[in-house]
Parts: sequence; C-alpha cells; structure tokens
Amino acid sequence: MSSWISRIPNSPSLWYVFLRYITYAIQFINSILLANYLGVYGFGIYGFILLLQQYLSYTNLGINESLNTDFALKKHSRFLPSLIWDCAWSINLLLILLVFLAGIVLLVCWPGMFQKYEYSSYALLLLGANAFMNANKLYITFYKLYGRMQKINFQQFMPNALLLLLTLIYKERITVVTIVWALLIGNIIPFIWFRIGLPLRFHFRLHRIITLRLLKRGVSLLLYNLSFYFILVAASSIVSIFYTVEELGAYSFSNTLSNAVIMAGGAFLFIFYPKMIYKLGLKDKAEVQAFLKRIRYIYILCIDLVALLSVLLIPFLVYIAPDYETTVNIFKILIIARIIMNATSGYATLLVATRQEPVLIVYGILAIAIIIVSGCCIGFLHLGIENIAWSVVIASLCYTYLVVRKGILHFSPASVYGILKEIFDKGNLLALFCICLSILINNAFVIPFIGILLFLYINKTRLKETFLSVMEIIRNKNSLNF
Repeated sequence: MSSWISRIPNSPSLWYVFLRYITYAIQFINSILLANYLGVYGFGIYGFILLLQQYLSYTNLGINESLNTDFALKKHSRFLPSLIWDCAWSINLLLILLVFLAGIVLLVCWPGMFQKYEYSSYALLLLGANAFMNANKLYITFYKLYGRMQKINFQQFMPNALLLLLTLIYKERITVVTIVWALLIGNIIPFIWFRIGLPLRFHFRLHRIITLRLLKRGVSLLLYNLSFYFILVAASSIVSIFYTVEELGAYSFSNTLSNAVIMAGGAFLFIFYPKMIYKLGLKDKAEVQAFLKRIRYIYILCIDLVALLSVLLIPFLVYIAPDYETTVNIFKILIIARIIMNATSGYATLLVATRQEPVLIVYGILAIAIIIVSGCCIGFLHLGIENIAWSVVIASLCYTYLVVRKGILHFSPASVYGILKEIFDKGNLLALFCICLSILINNAFVIPFIGILLFLYINKTRLKETFLSVMEIIRNKNSLNF
C-alpha cells in the first residue's frame, strides 16, 4: 500500500489532472464572481469577448492539431520530428502576424465595428492576447507529445489565476478591459516559460511537402473541430445578433458554466489524445475495438456523473448570483446537449485516426445548419433564448447519431437500435431523464439529488471498475508514452 502511494506523486497524469481540476474550479469561480461584479450587461460584453476569442482561436488553421497528429505518427523517425516542428512553428508565426495586422487594419478602417459591445476599447489587447494564445497552443501540443505536462499545467493555470486575483482586488470596479489585460499577461508569462528548455530547438524553415501536408491536414482538422465546437459558437452568435447585450450575458453565463463542467469531466481525455490517435490508427480491429470500448467505458460514465452533480449545484449558484435565476433552465438544457454530444467520444477520434475527417465535417455542417436555420427563425419570431438552447440539443443529437453510426460501421453493421444504445446507455438515460424532469417541474435540487442516488446505485459495479482503471493510469508513470 505504501509503495503504491509513494508512486502517485511521480505520476504526470495525476499532477496534470489535479491541477486541471483546480484550474476548472478557478474558472468556475471566476464566472460566478464576474457575473456578480459585472452585472448582466457587463457579462454580456464579456460573453462577446469569449465569442470573439473563440473565432480568433481558429485563425491558426489547425496547425497545432496537424502537428499533434503528424508528429504522433512520425515521432520515432530519425529526422522528421524536428523538420515537422520547424515547419509547424514557422507557419504558426506567419499566421499570427497576418491575423494581428489584419485586425489592426479592420480597426482603423471601421472604428465603429461591434460598437454594441464596445469593441474598440479592448480590440488591440484582445488581438495581442490571441497572438500569444495561438503561439502557446503549438507549444502545448509539443510538450504534450513528449509527456511533459508541468509547463502545460502552468499555462492552463496562469490566466485563470491572474483573472481571479484581479477580480478579488477590483471587485465591483473590475471592467472588461481589465479582464482582457489579464488574458494578455496570463498568456505572455507561460509563453516565455515555454521557450525555455524545449525538447527540440526551432528554426524558421518551410519544407514544401511537409508545409503543404501540415496545412492540408490542419485545415481538415480545423474544419472537423469547427464542425464540433461551432455548434455551440453558432448558437452564441445567433444570440449576440438577435438579442440584447443583457440576454447574451444570461446565455453566456449558462454556456460558460456548462463548458466548464464538461471540460472538467474530460480532463483525462486531453492528455491521452496523442496515444488515442496512435492506438486507434492500428490495423488490428479487435485491439482497436477493445481500446475504444475501455475509453468510452471510463469517460462517458465520468461525464454523466459530473453533469448530474453540476445540476445539483444550481440552487447555490442562484443564491450567489440572483440576477441570473432565469438562466437555470438554459444551463440544464445545454448540459443535456453536452451529455448527448459526449457519446461521440472515442468514435470521433477513431474517424480522425483513420483519416475520415471529411465525414465529420459534413456531419458538423449539417448540425450547424440546424442551429443557424432554427436560431434565425427563433430570433426573428422573438422567442425566448431557451429555444436557442433546445436547438443546440437537436443539432447535437443529429451530429452524435451520425458520428456513432459511422464509428460502429468501422467494425460491423449498424442498426438504429444499436446506435441509440451506444448513445443512450442506462447511465445517460437516467441523467437525461432527471435533468429533463427537473426542467418540467422547475425543481433544482430534489430531482437531481434522487437522480444521483439512483445513478450511483445502478452503476456501482461500473463505478468501481472505472475507479480501478483510473488508479492504474495514475500510478503508471509511462501511461502517456506510446
């Protein structure tokens, strides 16, 4: 027992997940405090900043994702790793400079752009923050590929910790400009540390074949990620166009909290993504299927449990931030969408590993079209923003069904019953039923609490097996290697 405990502090997996959860806790606290101190209007502008930040994050054309995949597949080659890294770093640098200059030109030519959200007061700071964030994304991928999580931990922690510190200092006097300053400084400091002690030195060079491959693969993976994440971004964009700043603030509050909840549940998946790409890309289908089943077995159960626990916290959130009481159901609806979407876990990665990103892109475009069409109709009819959240649920269900179907077809024929069974297992169904029932009867505590007790009872064997699997990963120092 003592030897097992002594091995835990040396586990990069444990330290990463531990600090990741601290970061998510800080992010969660930041959202609550900012919602209180900024007010609904100020939080609406903050929500718009997060939306712009999301759009700007796509301007690196997925180079960090293509590096993640290409480097993972060529890591054991003698010469290719350094060449791939140099090309990725050079492309990323050029894109960062291009986007920064384009942002300045737009600001000069159209100074009244996004006046509704006071864009000109923080535009340059946001462009600068984006430059360092996109630079850091490449370093995060690079260090993750080598299993060196310490600096990634610091990068994840720094911006949120700095924002929390400034929020506690300024309180009601905090402004959106202060928040963007925190984003900028919080990304500059990790950038400097990333540059120290790199596993490979970087040189500016653009090898034609590798550069084209990284760009082609990057754009393909970017479109895949866009198709996945843009479902949520498109919904927020619809709200920002058709609704008031205050209503965007209410929606952004629910969206930010639901994202934090689901990302907290998926902390383990992030560090094992390169290993998953490698394992799911193997030719032995039996081995691939066994690995996929194990990942889904652990991950989806954790997400369901975290989602139920988050709904249980709603009464406390309303007590802390009473101005956002009307957003309770929006939060629950978005949690439903995220639970459904997480049923794609493993299958989506399988399709990426087998170079079927175009299929995922088509599925994503269909889901986004559902959001845009239904969202515009809802906006024109001036219906409540809860309906925008329900359109996210419908789009998520459509996307999930198609992805799971394609993933199952990789191994065997797929039936409608088999697909739905993969999406809605007994854990999913119970979690979704409890959340839907709490929405219908407007109950924020009793129903979710009963749901958690039933969930724990029904899944007690699975929970025990999941706990043992997680402990095995934690105590294995080589769990990130492949």
